[in-house]
Amino acid sequence: MPDVTEEAKRELERQTEKPMQKASKLTWSLAKNVTSYIVDKFHYFFTSPFKVIQNDGRTQEIVKLDVEGGLTLEEVKHFLMKSNTDNVKILVKEYTPDDRVFEKTLHAQDKLYEKDKKYATWKKTHDKIKNVPIISKFVEKRLHDIKVSIEKENSEAEAKYMIFTNKSNREWLNETMLEVRNKILNLNNTKVSPNINNDLENDLTKDFTNDIYIKEEDIVPNKEFGIGVEKYTSNFCEAKLTKKDFTSLDAVLTVNAIKYGAKLFEGDNLVTVRFKKEDFDNFYTSCPNIDFYSIKEVGNDGGMKIATAEENNPIIDIKFDSKQDFWEHRSKVLDGKDYIATYQTDNTVDVKITGEVMVQENEKVKKNKMELEELAYEEFIKGGHDKTEFELESNKDNVETPNIDMEKEEEA
Repeated sequence: MPDVTEEAKRELERQTEKPMQKASKLTWSLAKNVTSYIVDKFHYFFTSPFKVIQNDGRTQEIVKLDVEGGLTLEEVKHFLMKSNTDNVKILVKEYTPDDRVFEKTLHAQDKLYEKDKKYATWKKTHDKIKNVPIISKFVEKRLHDIKVSIEKENSEAEAKYMIFTNKSNREWLNETMLEVRNKILNLNNTKVSPNINNDLENDLTKDFTNDIYIKEEDIVPNKEFGIGVEKYTSNFCEAKLTKKDFTSLDAVLTVNAIKYGAKLFEGDNLVTVRFKKEDFDNFYTSCPNIDFYSIKEVGNDGGMKIATAEENNPIIDIKFDSKQDFWEHRSKVLDGKDYIATYQTDNTVDVKITGEVMVQENEKVKKNKMELEELAYEEFIKGGHDKTEFELESNKDNVETPNIDMEKEEEA
């Protein structure tokens, strides 16, 4: 005869286990959703939409809207409104009056047309309650105020913009370009980009976009890319990478508005890319998935003083534990001097300088030390002390007594 007590115990365990499993699944699902929400918000507020537009289509290739002089704020708002309606991802970059370029996060892009979205929402409300006089009057007043604010914002905006999107959205970009042109002209607005005026034919076959990807077959020996490697003669970084990686790098640099010069030198299998040393951090963080064979940085004479150093001017090697340590040392010691720095994959930096630079730095340190000691001595004497007391105090700290004429001090 079965043990009733044991059977009841097993049944109780089964009944208890089910809700625990459900609770565990619910907890896991909740944690997953919260994590996803936090990640999405982080990307929304802080990261570039570059990856978003790369993944918004059948290909990761990107196209740029090619409008001479850039788009106005009013034009960009039309693109953003339509991209929101059509669920097309775009990346907006801003040219300021002094030609600097700012990348817009998704949050910053949304802020650009915040008032326009608000106007559209109130317009829908008005269409629904236009037959209710009291409420309708209030909504009309609200619409008028928002419209005036939008017009003021558009007329005062000086910045110009450019737009990128996934290559699969090229047709959408061209169609939207024509819609924007026609819509703005119908509003009799004069603040329109040059290429959106009568120069454009109202023809959907016209392509206003440019591919920003270079093909491997386009990379041939001695062909220049960017602004050309010869433009960089001093204080630049030089990276080496394969043709395949360079095709991806060119798109990243174009989207991030980083100027560069590149070339496949005759007899070399790797592409040489040069850019300003100030752009290193932006350059490197923009290309996390690109393998560089090497990245080096050169100083005031393009590293030539290192390459041509004579026996009486030996080469000195210094290793820094991190890029940040090197940059701090560079700002204090190496700016204005020649050197060669090689960035390693473990974040360390190997630097070569000439003995002449080391001697100059030692003399500078010694001079600064003497100046501080003389200043301390003068303050000590002003405090009513004499040279003997200063020597006694100095000997405690191993400080040399400045060579100052005591007779002149006494006369003073």
